[in-house]
Amino acid sequence: MNPIADIVGASGLHVFAEIALVLFLIAFATIVTQLLSARQSTLDRAAHLPLEDDVVPPTSFPERES
Repeated sequence: MNPIADIVGASGLHVFAEIALVLFLIAFATIVTQLLSARQSTLDRAAHLPLEDDVVPPTSFPERES
């Protein structure tokens, strides 16, 4: 016998675990659906985003007008 399981079962806290499971399954299903329905060009572009160096940061700050 597990005293923690007895406490959770008696107090009705199992509902929170079930709600968390349902929310996780909804989020997981949404992500999988979006990935399976995405265009290949969108996935290719997203795959290379962290590696692109197209944007060059400015080497100096622009001068302010006084």
